[in-house]
Parts: sequence; structure tokens; C-alpha cells
Amino acid sequence: MPEPIVGGLSRIPIEVDKTHRLLTRSVDLQRPHDMVHQGRHFYTFKTVSLTNGQISTLGMTVGNKGDKRINLFMEFDVSAACTVDVLEDCDAFTGGVASSIFNNDRESLNQSMATVITGHTGADPITVGSGNEIYSQALGSGNRSGGTLGHDAEMLLKRNSLYLFRITNGVTTQGTSIVLQWYETETQKEI
Repeated sequence: MPEPIVGGLSRIPIEVDKTHRLLTRSVDLQRPHDMVHQGRHFYTFKTVSLTNGQISTLGMTVGNKGDKRINLFMEFDVSAACTVDVLEDCDAFTGGVASSIFNNDRESLNQSMATVITGHTGADPITVGSGNEIYSQALGSGNRSGGTLGHDAEMLLKRNSLYLFRITNGVTTQGTSIVLQWYETETQKEI
């Protein structure tokens, strides 16, 4: 009889034939894929052209829905030198306008536990009094003229917290974008 085991990020039980060590059924172990089908995978974005020293921002307010957590993937895309950073536990947002949040299951009516605002220099910029920098990187400095920076691992966001995602442009006019993708799931207990 196949032995049930727990596999992958999504902790979906899969069966392994102990004699032949083969999977006896095919299972997609990708948590984000599973969350799309449950209507719990969301995204938002900000695309804007920036000139010398201008700033583009997304501000995310993470709510609290019991055991639910936000598992975030972020991406910054630029074509010239700039600095990107993320602040956590911001004291408050000043400025900004509401940003649309999209559900990747286009027929789902599920709403995210987060709200997002957007702004940039010259159009409702978002400012904060304080916050803890948890990520920072210079892009496009050196031999590269720009590029994409994606956080290559999930970041579990704190509940009841404010996050600021920011691109600070260098001296060259360029197109920039910030893309946030996340899924919301119950906290998993250690096995």
C-alpha cells in the first residue's frame, strides 16, 4: 500500500510507491497555483515614467483576518539607475490614492485583506514619518543600464502593519514599474 507523505509548499498529501519509489499520482505542489483556483491570489501594480530624483511608491496596509497571512512576491522593473526599498511598520501614510487590487481568479468575488494606495512625485506622493527598512538595493548602477529585480523568496507580511514599496530614480528619465503579487492563506502549523 502506498505511504502518504506531505509534499511541497502546499502540504498536499501525495502517495509514493515504497517498492518502486514512484509517484502514484500527479499533484501540482505550487501554492500560488492552488491559491489562484481558490480565489485567494491577488496583484496590483504601479507603472510610471520618472525623471531626475523622482519617486514612485505603493503603500500596502495589511489587515487582520484571524489566522490568514499574506505571502508576498514583489518585482521592481527599471531601465536605468535607481534605488528600490521596502519599509515595514510605517507610522502612517500621507498622500496617495487608492490602487486597484485584482484577483487572479477573474470570476472570484473574494476580497483581499490588504488595501493599497499609489503615488509618485508630482501626483499624490506617499510619504511616511518613520518605518523600518527591511529591503534595499541599487539597480542599474555599474555596467547594467537597468533591469528587473524580483524578490526570489516569499515574504510573509506582518498583520496590522503598513508597508511602503519605493523606487527612487537616478538622473536618467525612465519607465518604472512595481508589481506586487500575493496569496492569502491560513497559518500552517509545524509538522
